[in-house]
Amino acid sequence: MSERPEKAVFHVVCHGCPYEDLIEGDRVLAAVNEIVHRKRTDHPVEYAEIGPGSSR
Repeated sequence: MSERPEKAVFHVVCHGCPYEDLIEGDRVLAAVNEIVHRKRTDHPVEYAEIGPGSSR
């Protein structure tokens, strides 16, 4: 039985408002969401890998 690799999950969170997003399997999209939200709001925003792929 072959195991399917689990996709990484990225958590994007703003420290200046309630904005949060979970993105599965796409680090680039998480980074873009972080940058776009920061540019629109000037809030401190970050993303981190939190899902199954983070233990690699």
